[in-house]
Amino acid sequence: MAKATILEATGEEAGSIELADSLFAAPISESLIHQAVVRQQAGLRLGTSNTLTRGHVTGGGRKPWRQKGTGRARQGTKTAPQWRGGGVVFGPHPRGYEQRMPAKMRRAALQGVLSSIHESGALRVVEGFALDEIKTRALIERLEAWKAEGKVLCGRSAGGRYGDLHARRRGARTGGVRVTAVQDILIRPVVSEKSVAETERNNYTFAVARDANKHQIKEAVELQFKVDVLGVRVMTVKPKEKSRGRRTPGMVPGWRKAIVTIAAGQKIELFEAV
Repeated sequence: MAKATILEATGEEAGSIELADSLFAAPISESLIHQAVVRQQAGLRLGTSNTLTRGHVTGGGRKPWRQKGTGRARQGTKTAPQWRGGGVVFGPHPRGYEQRMPAKMRRAALQGVLSSIHESGALRVVEGFALDEIKTRALIERLEAWKAEGKVLCGRSAGGRYGDLHARRRGARTGGVRVTAVQDILIRPVVSEKSVAETERNNYTFAVARDANKHQIKEAVELQFKVDVLGVRVMTVKPKEKSRGRRTPGMVPGWRKAIVTIAAGQKIELFEAV
């Protein structure tokens, strides 16, 4: 059974805790972890790059000059790729970069990362993470007492907003801390005719962070709205063109949507006011 030492706010040992072997003593596969990292980074790409083909470029309704007798090469339209301001050949167009990876492989990669962190001695289990005063210096001193050097990922079950803000501020100054809070996972509720109708079946729709998984979304909803979550469905809404005739003035960026099913008899008041 894997074990870890519990540290107090001052850095002194306060006992030990047993860790699940399935998470902290699992096999480590570097190729599997690499595949999971590449998948996650690819999923963060917006895929909104776009170019105009000769069919989208404005103009080109007539031949630049007559076919014969000018001594110049024949041309049919100014929207052709060889003309300045013409269409682009083989240019980028909106697409999704998401990569599919089975859930078992994703879990195995995460277990391998946690096991590697524990094996290298970089895991810290602490008590009393709350700060006595809201100062960035206090957080830095706390991390130094725990000998948390380099990049630090702080995971917690609950916490105050000010602690999150100062942790983010410290991360911005030294590049060391990343905090995952509820407001980082649940971006906004999705209010539409279809989503409001789904609330009658205890299904609530949220726009969520692109890198948020189902477990994080479930915990965030339960913590924020004090309800019991029975299931989470996650889907990615692909980018769309803002089409106006033959012109393409821009793109509507893609986003990630989660449909959360809560227990019968419970409600989220945020949607009841709609």
